[in-house]
Amino acid sequence: MADTIAGVVVFGGLFVFFAGINWHWFYCGLTRSGKSASPAPFIGGIAGAAAVLGVCGLHHPWPALVPLLLDPGCIPFLVYALICIVFDPVRRGTQEKDPPEEKK
Repeated sequence: MADTIAGVVVFGGLFVFFAGINWHWFYCGLTRSGKSASPAPFIGGIAGAAAVLGVCGLHHPWPALVPLLLDPGCIPFLVYALICIVFDPVRRGTQEKDPPEEKK
């Protein structure tokens, strides 16, 4: 019992730490004009899912999706990346890669 509690505390702490880092990078990407990427996108969500599985057990695995959805580096990141790949006009050939420069 004590090892389960210790595991939940450790993995829960890792989730809070890495999810906080991912939210910081997400906020910085929204407020700055430059693009930013999280240095550890999936660690927080996976640690949170492990903590929830430690609490709920394998009899109820669906609550483990909550940390994966709350951490912007996990499932939201994958959805965003998929949308960018599918709708990227450069890859589809509808836009030039390098627009021609104007001559002065």
